[in-house]
Amino acid sequence: EEEGEDPNAEIKAEIAQLEAQLKEKRLELSRANGAAAEASEAGYYRIVADVSTYKKNAAKQQESVAEVAKADAFRIFDKVLLAFEEARSEPPNDDDEAKVHSDFELISSGLLEQFKLLGLEEFEASAGDAYEPWRHEAIESRPSEKDAAEVAECITGGYRLKSTGAVVRKAKCVVDLAKEKEEADEESEEDEAEEEAE
Repeated sequence: EEEGEDPNAEIKAEIAQLEAQLKEKRLELSRANGAAAEASEAGYYRIVADVSTYKKNAAKQQESVAEVAKADAFRIFDKVLLAFEEARSEPPNDDDEAKVHSDFELISSGLLEQFKLLGLEEFEASAGDAYEPWRHEAIESRPSEKDAAEVAECITGGYRLKSTGAVVRKAKCVVDLAKEKEEADEESEEDEAEEEAE
């Protein structure tokens, strides 16, 4: 039996095993080469797109932070403008006060002009506009039969940022209030009762 066996059987088995491993490694290398070729171009463009998106998002976020800071700065300086407006509203008694009055006018209008160059704009409220507490300051309110509160009259305009519409100073308005909810509910109940009676 020992004479009938192939003396090279072990070596042949080892060679067959090595050939199978070589075939498997060549297949892996082929796959890796294909993935590298695909990644080299497509992967590069994907990374470029990701970086571009990140830059755009970062720029938007930075712009948003800058606009919030700008609105806060305008709100602080608006108190200065209001102080100038209040000082100008009192009529001067003599020439010295008239001179100070004109100086206030000059400084106030100069500041406002610079703020407008930086993106501040005036806005008005019109009679019939919906009353929006974030845009309108009700300096007087009166009852009405309207379903929703409305601006009746604009006393002074407000200021906002052109870029975002963030309100820096609310427009001062006379507001017609909405009719009382209880009254509205009573009326709707009466209407329902009438409909049922019919």
